[in-house]
Formats: sequence, C-alpha cells, structure tokens
Amino acid sequence: MLKTHVKENNRRPVINTQLQNYIESLIKRNVYEHDIICSKCRSRIRRELQSQTLVDVATDDDENCAQGLPGPAEVISPKTLQLSISSTSKSHRRCIICKKENTRRHRLVVVPKESATQALIDKGIFISTNSRCCPDHLIGKYFKQNSLKTVQKSSSSSYFNRTDISELLERTRAVIKDTGKLNFDISSSLSDDDYVNLTGLTRKQFDAVALHVKDLRNSEVRSVRTCLAILLVKLRTGLSNSILSTLFSLKYHQIRRAVHSTRESLIQSFVPSFLGFNHITHQEFSQKHTTPTAKTLFANDNDGTAIFVLDGTYLYIQKKLVSPISKDDI
Repeated sequence: MLKTHVKENNRRPVINTQLQNYIESLIKRNVYEHDIICSKCRSRIRRELQSQTLVDVATDDDENCAQGLPGPAEVISPKTLQLSISSTSKSHRRCIICKKENTRRHRLVVVPKESATQALIDKGIFISTNSRCCPDHLIGKYFKQNSLKTVQKSSSSSYFNRTDISELLERTRAVIKDTGKLNFDISSSLSDDDYVNLTGLTRKQFDAVALHVKDLRNSEVRSVRTCLAILLVKLRTGLSNSILSTLFSLKYHQIRRAVHSTRESLIQSFVPSFLGFNHITHQEFSQKHTTPTAKTLFANDNDGTAIFVLDGTYLYIQKKLVSPISKDDI
C-alpha cells in the first residue's frame, strides 16, 4: 500500500477474505493470500475494521505473521437478528435454573450444548452460550426432567447472529437424526411408562442404578446410561443382540460389549451394596425385613431374631426331558 520495500521481519500476510476485500477497495486491484503488507498498514486497517465490527484480526498472531505463516482470523457476526424465541438470563454469576450464585464452595458449570438444544426443543426457550447452571441439574450432558421443568424465561425475544443459527440448526439436526432409536440420555424422550415397560424400573430407580455404574465411561458411540439400558432391556424382554442393535442403532458387537461391560461393572459396584448377606446387618434385617407373623410363629415375638425362608420353587435343576416323573412333579 505504501509502495515501498518491506523488510522480511516487518511483513504481514493478507490472512482472510474480508481483509482482502477491504484492501482491494483501497488500492483498486486484486489481492491474493500470498500478498503481504507492512505492519503499519496492517495495524491501521485492523483499527478501521474493528471500528466497523466487520473483522477481528487476532492480536496475538504477530509471531506467526513474522514467520510468514497465516495467523488465525475470526469473523464476528453481530447479533442483529431478533426472533420471537424466549430466552433465559445471560448472567454468568447465577444458575439459570435455581438462581444460586457461583462461589468457591458452589461452582457452576457451563450449560452443555446438548442441554441448550433440549431446552429449546422441549420448552421453546433459548439458552445463550456460556450460561451457567449447577452440576446437580444435569445427567451427563442433558438436564434432569425436574430441572428442565423449572427453566424459566426472562425475555420474550432473543437476538441471534449467523453462528448461533448455524449451531442451532446443526444440533437440532443431530437430535432429529437420533429420534429413531431408544435414547435414555435425554430424559424427556421416554415417558415413565416406557421406562417401566422396557427396563422394569421407574425413571428414578434407573437414575439411581446408573450412579453405581462407575467403571464405564461415556464414548462417542454410547453413553453409560445407554449401556445400562441395553442390559436391563435384554433382561426384561429377552430380545436378541441383533434386535437390540436395531433398537439402539448400534452394531452387534457393540451391543455384546455393552452387555458384558455393564454386567461386570454392576457386579463390582452395585451387587455388594444391595444383594447378599454382607450388604445388611443382622439388626437391620430383623427389624425391617422380618414380619410380625414370622416373629410370632418362629421366634416367640423376639425382636432380635432374624427369620428368612429359602424357597426352591424356581430352583433350576438338570433332568431328562422325557421322564415319567415330570408329570408327577408338575
């Protein structure tokens, strides 16, 4: 632009299209990515562009530019599009659900994009980027059902830019893509009756069991809740792995691995705490799990006696398929 020789350490490349267009309008000729300008011109253009809120040229790319490498550039799109979509508060200091403040003892977390999409689809409320909430309101990357019901709007309209709209469309497309499969990650995708019919557990019972699956980790393919659901649905319905792979949109070997991993995790972390003789004390068993009738008949109303009955009606034993005793046994 100054039409002078530029030293090598003072060269700055034209690093984005907006910058090229702006320089072309000044010098009246085509500008390409390999063209360079001096630091003085670059600083002047940067100030002009920032004042027009068109382009924000990163201020920390001097080292890359001095080496002749293209530096990062971020296109800023101002939020000028107003839509009639309700939104929550934009404060980073308070939880958008319970309004608790962010303190050292009570740390808030950024609302995941999946939770923001969930709120927009289920309640029609837009949650802005970097909004905060309490960790207790989340199950994985989604809101709990009771937390989602308490999300309140603070404005009847919202301002968007092209980045917001693009992200909303992309996330909504991902949700629609997964609507054809059983999804236990989004609490609102299944009703309470669906939980009972598929797994034999209520929603709260399922959430409680999921907390004890500690050895598994979420992955891009399936979550911990999905693994638990696969095992419980298989135990409840007796469906084959091939049918489960269709219901959960997973491959056959992924279903098999999920069943095995979840079973091993429950045996290690859940079973010892709720089943067997070691999970309960003698006193607790005698007081809470022994009926008054049993105490009267077998213990002379002694509260300290624990009574339990071992029933072998459904005890599986091996015997011949064709046997004259079979009919008598029935």
